[in-house]
Amino acid sequence: PFKSEMPELYKIELERDGLHRNLGGGFPKGAIVLMIGKYGAGKSAVSQRLTYGFLKNGHSVTMVSTEFTTKAFLDQMKSLDYNVVNYLLNRELMFIPVYPLIGKAISRFDFLGRVMNSKQLYERDIVFFDTFSSLVKNDIDEERVLQALAFFKKLAGMNKTIVICLEDGVLPPD
Repeated sequence: PFKSEMPELYKIELERDGLHRNLGGGFPKGAIVLMIGKYGAGKSAVSQRLTYGFLKNGHSVTMVSTEFTTKAFLDQMKSLDYNVVNYLLNRELMFIPVYPLIGKAISRFDFLGRVMNSKQLYERDIVFFDTFSSLVKNDIDEERVLQALAFFKKLAGMNKTIVICLEDGVLPPD
């Protein structure tokens, strides 16, 4: 008899909630996940919960954030009882703030090109872009979208899971 194989998962289980049951236990390795919502809808909070779940289950994570400085991210995670300091120190978590604590924000010009050429971002199992739409809104057209999709598909083929958060209405519909 034919036995269907379940995809191998990056697990997100935490004892204190049932999110993993509602999401089938985790995300398939090599998935490209799109999370869309209005400003303030909770995309960052869900990303933080998923990040902590991945880390607690032995997976490594890179998070690129337009929402938090490193200190604000650590404070937010601590307030949710998601202590990630040791994961940062052990390099299981790489947190990349787009808005550093001191100095100017990183230029968003050709952010997409820089992301695609930054190999160290993709050394971990899962990569979050929170919020991707604000990073590329001034540098996106049909050709760039196709380049980004091809790049993300290449990463997915290497069993990397990509989670892309988009703010509804920021990017042109086409």
